Amino acid sequence: MTAPLVLGIDLSAVFARLDQLEAHMSAIDDALAALTAQDDALAASVTDLIADVRALIDQLRNAPLTPEQQAAVDALSARLSGTAAEVASLDTEVGDADGSENPTP
Repeated sequence: MTAPLVLGIDLSAVFARLDQLEAHMSAIDDALAALTAQDDALAASVTDLIADVRALIDQLRNAPLTPEQQAAVDALSARLSGTAAEVASLDTEVGDADGSENPTP
């Protein structure tokens, strides 16, 4: 029978570092969860705001408007499109950080 191999290595420093890394990863997971919750709330707010503004624009489009009012509606519509583009760009930049775009089956 062969005796077990004994290495004279103190692994306490390795285990301490692993504990630190585990704590760090846990903190990152917590931060990602908080950011995901904030992103979900922001996305819901933006979606609601866009729907409200579009509904208002549709109402205004069906009403007789002066040229000045039409210009204001057109400017608001353009700003809304710009904001939607900015949000879409941010979504593309962030990617699918929370996995909601590709849910697991």
